[in-house]
Amino acid sequence: MARDEIRRSLEIQPQGALSHADELKLVAHVGGPAYRADVPALAGPKLSPRESLAQRGAAEQAQSRIPSPRKLGDVSGFRVLASDAEVGSVGDCILGTEDWVIRSLIVQTTDTARSVLVPPDWMERADWERGQFAFDVTRSAIETSPVLSGEAVPDRPYEASLYDHFERPKYWARSQGGQQQST
Repeated sequence: MARDEIRRSLEIQPQGALSHADELKLVAHVGGPAYRADVPALAGPKLSPRESLAQRGAAEQAQSRIPSPRKLGDVSGFRVLASDAEVGSVGDCILGTEDWVIRSLIVQTTDTARSVLVPPDWMERADWERGQFAFDVTRSAIETSPVLSGEAVPDRPYEASLYDHFERPKYWARSQGGQQQST
């Protein structure tokens, strides 16, 4: 290695062991051969060190896009977008008592000032940075859906009317074999 290359080398702080990330940067910087069989990104003849670093960067970027768990309270106030317009905001959530699955979001409609339920499995996308959920149902369908009165918790007849209104299969009517059971 030439003196000039050493001067341009990466600065590594000697505060303990070299981190895997610093090791990858160093190998890519010097363009040396893959030399560690115990570290897949640094081993094997298939990838050069630069390619290994690029692949690791892509893997880390993909990992950062994996959704992380959220608190229920975080969604309160999120904007709700129907397929054709904004419809309101999330006020609360309804949980299933047996499996603790979110069954519905309580949506406060903007124009009609009603509380209606929209199940999260009808959601097309969640934008956590912008604080909004987009659903594949129309604004009119949400605004005219059965009203959730006061602080009432929905019972099965209410849920049946909701799913009938949206013409969606009822989550409780599906058996493991995929056949519909009676409601």
